[in-house]
Amino acid sequence: MSSSTLPYHEPGIVDILILSSFLLLLNVVNSIIDRYLFCGLIGQVLIGIAWGIPGAAWLSVPLQETIMQLGYLGLLLLVFEGGLSTSCAALKSNLLLSVAVASTGILMPMLLSFSLIGIANATPFQAFAAGAALCSTSLGTTFTLLSSSGLVTSRLGVVLSSAAMLDDVVGLVMVQIISYLGPSSSFRAVTVVRPILVSTAFATLVPAVCLFICKPVIHSTSLLRQRSIPKWMQYAPNRSQQAFLVHVLLLIASVAAANYAGTSKLFTAYLTGAVISWWDSEDAATRQTHNDELNIPISATASVTDRRESRSISPAPVQSPTVINEKKKVTDEQHIKSEIATGSKVYIEFFGSAVHRILKPFFFASIGFSIPISKMFSGSILWRGILYSMLMMIGKLACSLWLLPHREWFLALRTGISSSKHLGIQDLYPSAILGFAMVARGEIGFLISSIAESEGIFSADKDSQPGAASELFLIVSWAIALCTIIGPICVGLCVRQIQSKMASQGTDRRDEDFDNTWGIWGVEPT
Repeated sequence: MSSSTLPYHEPGIVDILILSSFLLLLNVVNSIIDRYLFCGLIGQVLIGIAWGIPGAAWLSVPLQETIMQLGYLGLLLLVFEGGLSTSCAALKSNLLLSVAVASTGILMPMLLSFSLIGIANATPFQAFAAGAALCSTSLGTTFTLLSSSGLVTSRLGVVLSSAAMLDDVVGLVMVQIISYLGPSSSFRAVTVVRPILVSTAFATLVPAVCLFICKPVIHSTSLLRQRSIPKWMQYAPNRSQQAFLVHVLLLIASVAAANYAGTSKLFTAYLTGAVISWWDSEDAATRQTHNDELNIPISATASVTDRRESRSISPAPVQSPTVINEKKKVTDEQHIKSEIATGSKVYIEFFGSAVHRILKPFFFASIGFSIPISKMFSGSILWRGILYSMLMMIGKLACSLWLLPHREWFLALRTGISSSKHLGIQDLYPSAILGFAMVARGEIGFLISSIAESEGIFSADKDSQPGAASELFLIVSWAIALCTIIGPICVGLCVRQIQSKMASQGTDRRDEDFDNTWGIWGVEPT
């Protein structure tokens, strides 16, 4: 029976208690675990398992689907925030290292996944599909860990976030490939080529537009502000409400364009945040240059004023109209500077609370909805899942080798010196954090494995019962779940160990001991 409206029904007390306890515990557990291990997202995943279909199924299926959709919106905003926190100059200077880390994080899990041929009697094609699911890195987990540990703007944060982003792009390309490789699908070359070309086009065209189109516009608008400062410019372009509208429209347009073009929506959300961050830095630099140029006449008139005020002839000297106009101009410029809404300020004001308290917890809880926990504890599945999980951790931990001080280690091995100064023991912390942070698979891994399962790629037995999960899917789910849980816990333990050491020594970011602990990876790159 069709209806033109949705009838309103007051929710029952049971539904209210379930939903309120779900949302409340997501925040309470996150706060408690974050305080000690910086990985409260693990508690949110476990609550998702308990409240969702894998556990007690207290939340209805339509509600879980809604939470999953809202959680993905939170993921987009998390990635957008990561772009806002990115220094484009730092990203450019560390691009080769990020590519090397990302390549290692892709190739090693893919190669090690062929061990499933012996572990689970998988075909090479099935092993390739499993490797595609495990070559990704969870962007939501990465940005959450960086934010919790205070490493977003550090060199380690720049390398980690950009490498995770590259892994995510490759993972989403794998989604397109896997979805067309099932038994009932027909493979076309455009399926593989299109997402690669579109992602490359976005990565090259966006910086070109910023350099050749946006930069002259920034210079022109800054000059206009310095000259006349009309009243409409004092408010319209610099108010946070207008900046919020522009940023949101730009984010929606880029995500929609990515979807219809055939590339990653998360990738373009990150690019949008990075573009806004670049715009803010360029605008600030241009205004600073113009202010430096204006200091010459202002200082000259000010010196005349100082000489007049130094005399005791009159307690209140009369200022010339030129000096008054110059002072008014400086006051207007300071007013505009205070009113300028950067991307980070706008995000904190309009998105911060909603993302942190609702959308981000929904995202990590939705990961828990996807873990088939009740089917994963049979003996043959358990040991193979743990073994494969260990191999997948090793594959991502190989990324940490790029941060080790190779020259010092080679010198120590050659000379036999075992002091921490030569072995670079303190440098093990950043490399360990990078490796463990790359271990977490999360949303993209579950997405690829679910597509492979639904397309019949993991199902070797054609006579299996409809709806029954295949053994290979459960083994891959073990690897994704354990990596998503163990990786952040290890990152939290490393960060807590470092902070405890620094606290016992009374070290902060201005002390030399801070650089001895973090090396070049804990400071903001210049």
